[in-house]
Amino acid sequence: MKTDTALRHWILGLLTPAAVLLALAGPAPAQLEPGEFDSGPFDAMLKTYVTEGWVDYAAWKANDLAALDAYLADAGQYDLTSTMGKEPRAAFLINVHNAWAVRQILEHYPVDSVTEIPGFFRENTTTVAGEELSLVGIEDKLASMIPRQPTFAFALARGTVGGPRLHDHVATGATLIKDLWEAASDFATKAHTVYYDAGPNELHVPPQLLAHVELYFAFENGMGEVLADYINLDELVAINYNKPTLVVDPQDMSLNDVSRRPAKP
Repeated sequence: MKTDTALRHWILGLLTPAAVLLALAGPAPAQLEPGEFDSGPFDAMLKTYVTEGWVDYAAWKANDLAALDAYLADAGQYDLTSTMGKEPRAAFLINVHNAWAVRQILEHYPVDSVTEIPGFFRENTTTVAGEELSLVGIEDKLASMIPRQPTFAFALARGTVGGPRLHDHVATGATLIKDLWEAASDFATKAHTVYYDAGPNELHVPPQLLAHVELYFAFENGMGEVLADYINLDELVAINYNKPTLVVDPQDMSLNDVSRRPAKP
């Protein structure tokens, strides 16, 4: 959590002074917990083929399809009870989700959109720690595992231009909170997918937020408590007191292929 965010949460009464000091101290160095699944091979592929959320699917398919299959095969045999902490288990699921999305795309590549891949979201499954799960199935499992961190959905990349972007590193138990904060900040703020429109009193949100909206409203301070990191203070106050209508904006479902990457000015 960044310094200014920590202080804003303290002002809003969402953090204690001790928690602010902990936030100011910064995250601990990333390391695997005992029994945590090693996603190092997938991390290496992400660093090779992902640049600012754009993916070189052609090169990945040509050079490392077998490596990705081996990673998913190992993930299928992993015992999710090997580690007690929720953070490493959630990190494992996030990484496997993203790897399975990439694997499906590589199988059908070249495509213009993930919507061209039959069963991409709900029907096609991979073995995840001994259980057959689709992308939606993995997402549902995460919702049950870490309901107090509903922004996990902003870390689930599905190969679309308009959705959460694929980062060039994996999540780990030690970095999970930081990873979720960065993913949500990137998607909600930089991509401007979450914003308040005062005129019609509307809170515009992406489908990823609406899918788990009940988790947000389970917080004592409602949706504003979770979104405090990603929207300005005026918007936060308006959301808390004006009870705006939720509006789900459509997303660009075209493939986040590097060939579509806009040229830098």
